[in-house]
Amino acid sequence: MSTSALLLLADGRFPAGGHAHSLITEPAIEHGLITDEASLRSFLSWRLATTGLLDASFCAHATSMHHWSDAEVLDVEYEARTLSAKTRSVSRQLGRQLIDTAAGVWPESVRPISPQTLSDSQRENIASSYGEKGWHHPIAFGLVASSLGISPQAATCAVLYQFATTITSAVVRLLGLDPVVSLRIVAEQPLDDLNAKAMSTLDDKPAELPSLANPFVDILAEDHNRWDMKLFAS
Repeated sequence: MSTSALLLLADGRFPAGGHAHSLITEPAIEHGLITDEASLRSFLSWRLATTGLLDASFCAHATSMHHWSDAEVLDVEYEARTLSAKTRSVSRQLGRQLIDTAAGVWPESVRPISPQTLSDSQRENIASSYGEKGWHHPIAFGLVASSLGISPQAATCAVLYQFATTITSAVVRLLGLDPVVSLRIVAEQPLDDLNAKAMSTLDDKPAELPSLANPFVDILAEDHNRWDMKLFAS
């Protein structure tokens, strides 16, 4: 099941809400940070090296956990590394949508239930919705991946790929960039190296995971949140 499940989770058509978001690409375009192929390549590279690696590292830990309670510590640490209130809200929203959708696709493996209702045996395999708040998206992705038998390395690869293609797809829609060019830019990114860096953190404690917040990204997110007219929700 794990290979087919991984392909479904990594597919941009998986209806978990990601298509409505641009990872602050829309405000980056508005402020002139992305204007053409070269600037997109530069923007994508530093986004992957910061927030992309952050998400991959937390996803790797979530996928390798044996008990749901460990996810609470991860969730707190991820929250502390996400400065923008809007970004925190979107991350939890996407985490809830991912688990809800995955539970509909794989009802026997993934169930969006509260930690308080889990038995000891369930805690090892079932993704939790962390009460009413919902897990942050990379943690939710790792929990779903774990429940489906997907390895941490494969899960982080999917997270990095989704991160990159979310940005490039937004540029295709907003600037009319050639889709082939956008995919070539994704193919040029050192996703394998970033994946290896994320996997190298598995022996670290949650508090020791990368802290790669970029204040400028958070400023763009809050600026975008105030727009009256926009194509993407974030």
